[in-house]
Amino acid sequence: MNDQTAEQIESLREWLLDHAPEGTEITEDTVLAEGILIDSFQFVELLVFLEELRDIPIDSEDMGLDNFRTLRTIIEAFLTPTAEPVKVSADG
Repeated sequence: MNDQTAEQIESLREWLLDHAPEGTEITEDTVLAEGILIDSFQFVELLVFLEELRDIPIDSEDMGLDNFRTLRTIIEAFLTPTAEPVKVSADG
């Protein structure tokens, strides 16, 4: 992991903590839908934050919930040099 990726991950962790209920701990495996990101507005805010953080738009095919389940899945899908988001199929 390079320094830029580490900084992006720390920025993401801080963003999540800022938007989580007070006292929440976020590990790489914390399920974000369980009390961390609880509504669609926060999800959109997260998308915008990630796009700004990466300086690359997120393709609509990459917006599947599997890519946003935990901090780890977000990192693997969007913040690593070999990032490969799970594509959303046309079938849903």
